[in-house]
Amino acid sequence: MTNRGSDKRLNAKETEKTRHGSRLIIAVDLDEVLADTVTKRLVRYRADYGVELTRDAIFGKQIREAVPVEQSRAVEACLDESGFGRDIPVMQGAQLLFATTLCIN
Repeated sequence: MTNRGSDKRLNAKETEKTRHGSRLIIAVDLDEVLADTVTKRLVRYRADYGVELTRDAIFGKQIREAVPVEQSRAVEACLDESGFGRDIPVMQGAQLLFATTLCIN
């Protein structure tokens, strides 16, 4: 679920359906398409460091670029932690968009 270097312009085009045996496999770009990873990471930063990091502070940057250098590695490492993605908020309207995409295809 990491977002390192991904191109946000791909968004819904990342959704892909394929058949694998009798299972339907769907690949979806979650970061800021269906899953609000920025909100999750800002909440996590506040919990870890006791500092409020706002969307304005990270505008036009990666979160790792908006924090002190000594915290940047840990800020990125949390993305790879087991269970990090379990409670990421869903982007507004994403469930409807995803359901519509599945029905069209």
